[in-house]
Amino acid sequence: MICATVLNKTAPYKELISHGFTLDEKGMKMSKSQGNVISPLTIIKNKGADILRLW
Repeated sequence: MICATVLNKTAPYKELISHGFTLDEKGMKMSKSQGNVISPLTIIKNKGADILRLW
């Protein structure tokens, strides 16, 4: 969305619906009970805090 808006000076679509789920590499919903979540601190250490701010 951000890249398309910067490059084309317009959003690529009019509306966006988000279900709020994040999926893992197998396409399964990430949840603490399934044990497939990644700690935000781990992401910050590996990728930096900006990546979480954009999300």
